[in-house]
Amino acid sequence: MTMTLSQADIWELYETTDFVETELAADFYEVKGKAPQLLGDGHFWEIDLCEGIWLGISTWTNPNVCTIACEERQHEVEITLWIPTRRQNSHYTFFGSGIAPKEVWKSPADREGIFLSIGFEPDLLKRMYSNSSGELPPELQMLITSNDWQQCWRDRPLAPVMHAIVRQIQACPYQGLTKQIYLQGKVLELLALGIEPLRLERAVVRDRPLNRNTVERVYQARDILQQNCANPPSVVDLAQQVGLEHMKLKRGFRACFGTTPFAYLRMYRLEQARLLLQEGKLSIAAIANEVGYSHLGHFARAFQDKFGITPTECRLGKQIIL
Repeated sequence: MTMTLSQADIWELYETTDFVETELAADFYEVKGKAPQLLGDGHFWEIDLCEGIWLGISTWTNPNVCTIACEERQHEVEITLWIPTRRQNSHYTFFGSGIAPKEVWKSPADREGIFLSIGFEPDLLKRMYSNSSGELPPELQMLITSNDWQQCWRDRPLAPVMHAIVRQIQACPYQGLTKQIYLQGKVLELLALGIEPLRLERAVVRDRPLNRNTVERVYQARDILQQNCANPPSVVDLAQQVGLEHMKLKRGFRACFGTTPFAYLRMYRLEQARLLLQEGKLSIAAIANEVGYSHLGHFARAFQDKFGITPTECRLGKQIIL
């Protein structure tokens, strides 16, 4: 049996499931319950660790093939870890904040294991790790965006130390405030261990020059993004089109243009939108759609973040604030 569910369907299933909510400390809640029967046999555990950090753990066996259709949406910084019960590879995925694209996730039948997810609100990370000038370290700059497309590092091998931390979280021996502090420490450990490979990769990028063939392919990828700005390929598909490994394409983009492929695409889209607004022939909604924004609110916020004025103000001739 194959099921196709939307994210709203998933939320509705959990809302109709029996669960127990407990306040362990001030503004510190945990919710435990049995997984919705339609999704399989298992349990879930969700905790608000503080304002800006949440933790969720699910353990289940899914007897059916399940696909989840997600619409384009705002997304916070998130780490997800998958530890299968059977002899399969454990892995984790690191999501930056920003706009998550429309996508479909597929879970095969008889999938059994532990799924852990940790969410961090970008404003919390900014408060915690910005320097005295309000600047974020480079490792967090590439993770935290506002109305840009999110960056994502998928299916990375799970180090033994990360596996051990998941077990420690599951077996937490404490209660109340002690439990809150203990779990906050564990999720920050996972954040650090997830960021470290990104830091090392960034160091390699700085030290590795690009050959002429790679540069040509990076510029070819740029042209493809410009030509398909309203419906761009994913980074993986873009890399395949130009004959580069997707991480090499990302490194090449940063070396040639000082940014990521989709940060470049965002700048290009907004610049095209500015020209169309000043031309005055299309409605703001039509311009947003023309440059690839399906949500008018996302477009308006991104435009104002980039130019310091709203699309309406731009159309009326107000001077751009750079």
